[in-house]
Amino acid sequence: MVVNPGYQSGRLTAKEPIAGGKFWLCVCDCGKETKASKWHLEKQKRISCGCRIKRKVPTCATCNEEKPRSEFYQRKDGRLQSGHCKKCVIKRMVEKDRQDRFDTINHYGGKCDCCGETNVEFLCFDHINGGGSKHRKEENIRNLARWLKRNNYPNGFRILCCNCNF
Repeated sequence: MVVNPGYQSGRLTAKEPIAGGKFWLCVCDCGKETKASKWHLEKQKRISCGCRIKRKVPTCATCNEEKPRSEFYQRKDGRLQSGHCKKCVIKRMVEKDRQDRFDTINHYGGKCDCCGETNVEFLCFDHINGGGSKHRKEENIRNLARWLKRNNYPNGFRILCCNCNF
């Protein structure tokens, strides 16, 4: 392999020869300039300015993409909370919420108790004896479907469509 200006070795791009062509001035993808020997570039032994080693660019375990640390949830001490980026965590949470809602609706009959509506988008949960708002505040419930599932689908709840619930 012949090293010329524009030659790629990992994240490094050769810019111009220095020291009689034995070394090359290179630009890393992170923007930093560094020098590398011609031999290291040809053999792909030098692939970055060291930014990946210093920063340890994290890779998401779900989408397998390298992303900056700001794209991950972090603990107060700066360590990553998990190996998954924020986008993948949110996507997984939305899917889990959807599955919990679907499971709970199916457990309580899968249709409106009044009119028989079965379209899941129109169905909602109802406290049979009323007091739903008070119950959610007392228990600090943000997701009723998840709460019902975790509490083994207690009695006192039913499925209504939005029209019948109001």
